[in-house]
Amino acid sequence: MALASAARECTRELCRCRGDRPRMAELHAQRGRCLLGMDRAREALRDFDAAVHLAPRSPTYWQLRSLARSRLGDGGRAAFDASVSVELDAERLGQIFATLLPPVSGAGGRAAPRRPPPEELFDRARPQLSQASRRYREREEERRLEAVREAEVEAEARAAAAAAAAAERARQAAAAELERLHEQYVELELAKIRAQMEQSAAYAATLAERIRAVDEGLAHDESERAVREEEVRVLEGGSAAQRRSRRAALLRDEIEAIQGNSARLAARRQELQQSTRQAVGQAEELRGKSTALMRELRSVQQRGAGG
Repeated sequence: MALASAARECTRELCRCRGDRPRMAELHAQRGRCLLGMDRAREALRDFDAAVHLAPRSPTYWQLRSLARSRLGDGGRAAFDASVSVELDAERLGQIFATLLPPVSGAGGRAAPRRPPPEELFDRARPQLSQASRRYREREEERRLEAVREAEVEAEARAAAAAAAAAERARQAAAAELERLHEQYVELELAKIRAQMEQSAAYAATLAERIRAVDEGLAHDESERAVREEEVRVLEGGSAAQRRSRRAALLRDEIEAIQGNSARLAARRQELQQSTRQAVGQAEELRGKSTALMRELRSVQQRGAGG
């Protein structure tokens, strides 16, 4: 994140300082370092090319371009850029050493000490140059590793954020699917209860019809029994007592049969009434379950609308 922000800032600054070649070279080099830290060596190489073009006497820009080419696997050109960087460093140090030597003086008629040539000065300073070059490479490697670590941390943070977002989306999808399944379950239960209620109502109607048929049978039997009893009374009160007595006995048997059938019908009527009460109780229980499920379904729908 920090490297990308620094690269964008360099780009904005480059747009503002057109014409200032040293400043432009420095900004190109800075942006190239950021890109190199983000493992974008090819883009960084373009910036280092621009920096070398704008300031060809700077050994730092040659060294940076050598590093970028080494990253890209171009070892020959990387070695050439590194050698140019060393030569520019040696030339600059030779000039510094030359300015530090005592000037030629003819005072007293004596010649000043001989000033060594730059090559000799460079040979003398070679150990210091090698040490300085090694320290420079170490600092560059430390900066590179730090940039790599920052890029890795940034990539891990982006990956963690993406994973958290994906997990949240999955959680929301699972919650929505759970609500949908719950709503389907409640609707299916309601449908089953409605079907059971319809069956109970049909069974209750059948039982009521049977009870009415039993009541009609009981009424018919009662009427037949009354007729037979009246016939018995008539026969017992007339002449030909023996014949009438046999007829009365037959009628009494019929009356007993009618009474037995009436008793059976009365018992059947009680059974049907008991079954009717049970069916009504089941219907009431199913109605209570239906009411509870309707409340639950409305609650699920309200939660879905609120989510």
